[in-house]
Amino acid sequence: DSSMPFTESVTVRLSDESIWRQFNNETTEMVITQSGRRMFPSLQCMIEGLDENQVYAIFLHMERVDENRYKYVGKQWVPAGEVKERNEARSVAH
Repeated sequence: DSSMPFTESVTVRLSDESIWRQFNNETTEMVITQSGRRMFPSLQCMIEGLDENQVYAIFLHMERVDENRYKYVGKQWVPAGEVKERNEARSVAH
């Protein structure tokens, strides 16, 4: 049977929760570099309570909360126009 019952003993938490909280208070989690943009801090999770004799696939779903693009001005993110093209949701294995 490929379906497994959900168990409440599985927990997922951020590995670096304190730095995520700090950056949330600053209202920015984006780092601009010469090669482009990236999220900071990087997403690292601790997952506990899984059965070591099983194989798992883990997915992270992220999507836009609105139709705006944003820019960082005066220590805050402000709308900078609408998204011209919205990509379809897709799953990518990494």
